[in-house]
Amino acid sequence: MFKKPKHWLYITLIATFIFLLPTLFNDWVNWDDPIYVIDNYLIRDFSFEGIKKMFTTNHVLGAYVPIVLVSWSLDYAFSGLSPMTFHITNLLFHLLNVGLVFYLTKQISTRVEVAFITALLFGIHPMHVETVAWITARKDLLYSLFFIGGLIAYTKYIKGRTTEAKKYYVICFFLFVLSLLSKGTAVVFPLILFVFDFLKKRSNLRKMFLEKLPFFALSFWFTSMAIHAQDMSGALESRIHPSVLEALATGFYGYFSYLVKVIWPFNLSVYQPYPMTIGESYPWYYYASAIPVLMIFGLMVLKLKKWKKFGFGMAFFFLSLIPVIQVLPFGASVTADRFAYLPYFGLFYILGVGFIKLLDKLKQFRKHIIIVGVIYLFVLGGVTFSYATTWKDSETLWTNVIKHYPKNYNAYLNRSAHRIDLKQYDGAFQDCEKGIVLNPKNSTLFHNRAIVQNKYGRKKEAIIDYTRAIKLDKNYASAYLNRGLVHESLGENQKALLDINKVLKIKPREQLGFYNRGMLFKKMGKYANAVSDFTKTIMLDPNFYQSYMNRAIAYTELGKKELAITDFNSVIKLKPYFVTAYTKKGDLFLDSNSFDYALESYNKAILLDRNQVDVFINRGFIRLNMKHYELALEDFNQALVNAPQNHLVYFNRSLVYQMMKDYNKSLKDLEVCIQLNPRFNPAYKEKKKVIALINTNN
Repeated sequence: MFKKPKHWLYITLIATFIFLLPTLFNDWVNWDDPIYVIDNYLIRDFSFEGIKKMFTTNHVLGAYVPIVLVSWSLDYAFSGLSPMTFHITNLLFHLLNVGLVFYLTKQISTRVEVAFITALLFGIHPMHVETVAWITARKDLLYSLFFIGGLIAYTKYIKGRTTEAKKYYVICFFLFVLSLLSKGTAVVFPLILFVFDFLKKRSNLRKMFLEKLPFFALSFWFTSMAIHAQDMSGALESRIHPSVLEALATGFYGYFSYLVKVIWPFNLSVYQPYPMTIGESYPWYYYASAIPVLMIFGLMVLKLKKWKKFGFGMAFFFLSLIPVIQVLPFGASVTADRFAYLPYFGLFYILGVGFIKLLDKLKQFRKHIIIVGVIYLFVLGGVTFSYATTWKDSETLWTNVIKHYPKNYNAYLNRSAHRIDLKQYDGAFQDCEKGIVLNPKNSTLFHNRAIVQNKYGRKKEAIIDYTRAIKLDKNYASAYLNRGLVHESLGENQKALLDINKVLKIKPREQLGFYNRGMLFKKMGKYANAVSDFTKTIMLDPNFYQSYMNRAIAYTELGKKELAITDFNSVIKLKPYFVTAYTKKGDLFLDSNSFDYALESYNKAILLDRNQVDVFINRGFIRLNMKHYELALEDFNQALVNAPQNHLVYFNRSLVYQMMKDYNKSLKDLEVCIQLNPRFNPAYKEKKKVIALINTNN
């Protein structure tokens, strides 16, 4: 039908784009997106120093992924935290991977149809939705991109002449390095190279081993670094298999699950929990999974020479899954769709080869087989399109998890956190209640319920829940901090101080600990202590403008006006449209009778917000003192537009009228001032004065 390979590729890319189109309109999700991207200040500095820091930072949540950080930083530089930009980039990387899969398959196969089927399955398979729809899964997209690129270079190295071979060998190694810098899972790359050697019937074993030594050396180094990073982040502590037997059973279950899902992608979910809690016995089907997996493996070995392409595809699948098969457990999910992203290339290749062989063998049923194949592909595409919409936001994401795993507390926990962020407290409370029933030993569920209790004004109940969370986790810094804030809101400052001090004992560099203790000290009138804590906060995060703002207020109370003005200037530099910084700075200049500087600050504040009554009053007062009576009158008139019941505005405007010798209007304003505030004594004095002036002039 299509004579040129590029036509097959165009069809593949268009179909992939259409079926994954919903991902472009999705939002962020609260499953690692905040830690890796939204709250990750590393990505906000796309400069030489910023990029250098991305490469020199040990890890982010247990992962050393500098190339990925750079890609996110580019997205951020382009449009800030607009999720669509990040989703567009993810989809573009996936489309590029599809193109590379097409090219790689075409390199190792004599039939363009095999490349088409392999790439199309790679593009539209529902198991690949997670990798494309989840911004945090950029790691898998990028490591696969360089991994496949490296394999293409390796196939050219195998075929190339001496001079060309050296060039492609270097390119292959360079792309391998980039793959490792995108995700540590790429450590299996040298093993996969042997699989390509097998497919291409290379026989010089000594040469094959020697040429891969640099690859293995780098793999061993990255493996040790990855295990250390995961250990440091706590990912290895969540679940440890009780014995080697259970560890192997988990691995077999993972392999079997991925093998089934390549044909029948069931239970599509971002979170696929272990079916048992820690300490419980492993289910029988974990052990039973070894039977079909070992049978397939045995068949692969027995038919290795006869079914070379089958052996190649299976070896690629088995080997590339090794780092994520959960024999050494990372995280709380037993399987994850994104783990199969690259490994599925091997299975898709087998399906492509098998489908074309079936067509060649059963030519009389060719049309029927093609129709069935097309229907199956459309079904896969429909499932992909539908599943992509469940990634719309955290609500739809965790609701989908609950649909598949209604007895898993973690889904309720994460959905409750999302609902708290959206101030949907009724739904959040219900989620916490359900989660606590399922797992009454989870500290975060009590913590989240405490947040809701506090929002409802049930402060005593909130303190009880925070205390429960702390009993379950003695080092739960957030629970101490939030309980401290509730104590502060109840006026229990000493209890609040004890809790916040505990936060800083658990996390000596906790920025929010210092900031909130500084706020507490400011409230208690201990301004020197407040300055000290705000200074520590600034040292930890020089871009946190609230620290400068509150330190400036503390400096003002201490009479250190110059230091306060310096801090207000820092706030303005970080947040040029923060009106309060201009008004507070203007107030300081006004107190010092520096009218010109005060006017400059007030002018800027009014330019940003014309609804500030106090600023108009203060600017009017300055203009009055500078004898700019008409301008002063304009300010007080504008202040009355915003606050017609403010007695001070009438009082100050009466002074302007006095200076303008319009005593009748001055008297009228003073009478309104007294009517609005009968206890305002200065108005009575001015009234007597104005009446005397009226009588004198008459």
